[in-house]
Amino acid sequence: MPLDHRCRLTTGEASAGPDRWHAAIAVLAIDQMAGEVCNAFRERGVPVAVLKGPVLARELYDGDARRTYRDADLLVPSRCESAAYAALRELGFVPATGTGTTDPGVADEHQWFRGGFIVELHVSLIGVKLHAAKVWDALERHMVIGRIGGSEVLTLSRVGLAMHVALHAAQHGVAWTKGLDDLDRALARWPVETWRDAAALAADLDASSAFEAGLRLRPRGAEIADRLDLRGAPDVATVLRVSSAPDAAFGLDRMLQLEGGLEKLGYLVRSAFPTPAFMRWWSPLAQHGPLGLAVAYLYRPIWLVVRAPAALGGYVRARREARSHEI
Repeated sequence: MPLDHRCRLTTGEASAGPDRWHAAIAVLAIDQMAGEVCNAFRERGVPVAVLKGPVLARELYDGDARRTYRDADLLVPSRCESAAYAALRELGFVPATGTGTTDPGVADEHQWFRGGFIVELHVSLIGVKLHAAKVWDALERHMVIGRIGGSEVLTLSRVGLAMHVALHAAQHGVAWTKGLDDLDRALARWPVETWRDAAALAADLDASSAFEAGLRLRPRGAEIADRLDLRGAPDVATVLRVSSAPDAAFGLDRMLQLEGGLEKLGYLVRSAFPTPAFMRWWSPLAQHGPLGLAVAYLYRPIWLVVRAPAALGGYVRARREARSHEI
């Protein structure tokens, strides 16, 4: 059955004030934009699925304005990534550089901007270890046709959503209440059978560690994980994410995974002296001409040193936690 997403406001909800109306209008505009982009992708032969936002609003919040979102998250096959970029450019979107992370050693989330609208283009999901070239095929079996922004689009089925909600909670960790609210609602609404199928999908995607870690962020999720006999050993990166560790701790983990002193040194140099484009995103000062950029470059190594103790502490705790599950 096609999904029919509408942002519903009752008379009582309208009395909450103009903010809710503004949120509802913004969400409808984002949905319209998402439908436009999906149609453009299809015209180019690019398969695309809409993730999270409007589908979760319908499934978990009954389509009202309580579940807001500021962008459109779209998933495409990795083989179609270049064609998707070309379609976005034709629609007037421009790519962001260095957004989504304070670690220049990590690719951004492929954010594209047009006016006040944002599209985040994905070929995989955070927590998935399966090669990106295989992710679409694994998820396609768990997609359904929905209607968003007046257009028919692909979305994840309930099983796919359950898996993604857990991964998303694990991605942002204990400090991100929005993801935990989504997870709480999903755990309350969907039966154990849905989560069992979601666990099987996570295994197909080599994402069992992140899936279980996300579930165990909530008491009901931990009960379901125990019932499904999920007993995996999370890696350090997963523990860092669920604990909402400092960004620099992730960089330390990635650096230590590199082989050889030269590779590690290169990572340190790139972190201390990233590209000018990254610096202009990272520091407002760097946006004020060559002098501002130079001052920002001088400040960045100091910034990294100041945050080094917290990063090291977060990494050590995460490594200890990960090893405790291996015993």
